[in-house]
Amino acid sequence: MYQVDSSENLALSRVLKEFNRKATVARCAGLLTVPAFHANTIRIETMVHLAVANCAGKRKPTFSDISRWLNRNLGNSAVATAEDPPEDVFISNISSQTGNFRLFEGTWESSDFHLQQMLDTAEALSPAIERIAAALPNIYALLRMGDAVAARLKLVRWHAEPSARAGSLVIGPNTNIDRRAAAVTFTQPELMAFGIEVTELEPFLFTDEDEKILPLQVVTQETALELRPVVRFGNEYVLALPAGVGSALRAYILREVVQARAFKVFDSTLGRRQAALVRRLLQNIGEEYRSLLSIDSDPELPQIQSWCFKRDTSEHVHVVVLHEDLGECVDEGWGLPSKLSQKQQAAFEDFLSRSAARCEAEPGFKHGTTIVIRAGVGRGFASSLPRLGLSWDVIFLGLADLDMLVAYQDEAVDLLFKFLRQENWVASHKARHFSFSSFTLFCQWVQDDFSIWPRDLPLRKG
Repeated sequence: MYQVDSSENLALSRVLKEFNRKATVARCAGLLTVPAFHANTIRIETMVHLAVANCAGKRKPTFSDISRWLNRNLGNSAVATAEDPPEDVFISNISSQTGNFRLFEGTWESSDFHLQQMLDTAEALSPAIERIAAALPNIYALLRMGDAVAARLKLVRWHAEPSARAGSLVIGPNTNIDRRAAAVTFTQPELMAFGIEVTELEPFLFTDEDEKILPLQVVTQETALELRPVVRFGNEYVLALPAGVGSALRAYILREVVQARAFKVFDSTLGRRQAALVRRLLQNIGEEYRSLLSIDSDPELPQIQSWCFKRDTSEHVHVVVLHEDLGECVDEGWGLPSKLSQKQQAAFEDFLSRSAARCEAEPGFKHGTTIVIRAGVGRGFASSLPRLGLSWDVIFLGLADLDMLVAYQDEAVDLLFKFLRQENWVASHKARHFSFSSFTLFCQWVQDDFSIWPRDLPLRKG
């Protein structure tokens, strides 16, 4: 939780009063286009928030000023401790009915995947829902603006480079601050040259009302600037948060869906499309023999889709698509992770246990695997999964992770089962390994030549 004008930032907020707002915002925003600073996105975005909220003078900041603010002021604050290593490439891609756009990924995991899912759904529904159709030009306009920034700096898709969290940012003449500030700044004719009408950016323009509430808001918790990242200065427009385009667009799409009273149809259409994607990605997993959609009528059970497969006569797989509650996203916003309620968690665990028991009753059963795939719009997920006994492995994957995994190589599913057997073996020896998630550990396992435990490190039971 990092309130924009918190007591920790009070000294910096006072200093910023002397500095020119446009120059400071543009120069700080330009740093969000530096691939080497990818891990420091949250610190730089906090700096942009502070500049928007406080700058009111005439001084133009030098790279020494900005370096001091980011390294001494914010570098020694709680903001820097929240930084994480990059979870994706620096620049990704979004495709649409009007073409492809480069997207700054920022700190959201698989931002491009989740925005793509929402945009595809909105485009599919647009012929039947007038308000969604009317929102598409606005969506394309902000995508074009972000793509224009990348084009001006010659940043290519899928670019990535090393970036260190919580360290000092080396900002000097080679950072080309002025060039980067110019890249995020547009006059109206320049916007038009990129095919952008100013009126199409209206939903994303930071307002006078936003300016009043911004100091009291919390960075990463849907601030006014995160929802409307384009700041107008006279006849010029600055994309203040280039890495925030994806999250701003996801929030906008959901708002427009609610305003169009199309929430249910959007939710169900997105769910069907994502379930179909799971089926396509796992088409070679085995022979389907049962859908478990109707085995449980518990009203507390979260929205799911579920199938059982046989890889051979003895190996069974239970695939569960766990859909995100978009109503919760509308009510609570994007900043907090989604979580099953106590009753939902109990009902879901009971469903998984009884489904496993049904599979075990099949002739020849020896081993089973439950794969829970989280679908939705990309919020974090904070609930846990149960253990289902010695004869079962359980793994949790985000749909974006599954999509990336299958794209990685043809035999990805077979590798996944090999990984689970090794993980189970390590657990049977009561050994512990540290990992943020099953998928993170799987990626590390691939990198370590398919070994979950160092071959030269002995294990003993107990």
